[in-house]
Amino acid sequence: MKVLVSVLLITVFLAGCAGSPLQLSRMDRIQLSTVSNGQLINALGTNICRNELMFEEARSRELLTDDEIQLIKEEKIRIGMSETALIASWGYPNKINRSVGSYGVDKQFVYGRYSRYSSPTYVYVENGKVISWQD
Repeated sequence: MKVLVSVLLITVFLAGCAGSPLQLSRMDRIQLSTVSNGQLINALGTNICRNELMFEEARSRELLTDDEIQLIKEEKIRIGMSETALIASWGYPNKINRSVGSYGVDKQFVYGRYSRYSSPTYVYVENGKVISWQD
């Protein structure tokens, strides 16, 4: 009985949850149409699981432009791209610092950490668009 339970737990663990990037990368067009925008962008941000169907789904939902998709495939960012495209290209940051004022919402996305040999990259987003970065 313990062996059966152990096998079942291992199988569930390896299968992952329905919204995991690996699961999404294996879905067909109809299955992809049922996932949330957040799950889709999260999966694209995990670049090892990207595929063309996922990009087509994001394009059909108008989450990403053709130019942004090309940048994401190259794992690049540019000034003017959407916050959604930033996350799809580089994944979720280690930290997001927010500033809210009469001008709108500014965010500082922090990618990486300080170490002896490197420092983080800061990407600045204003009202949903990348306005600059510092590395």
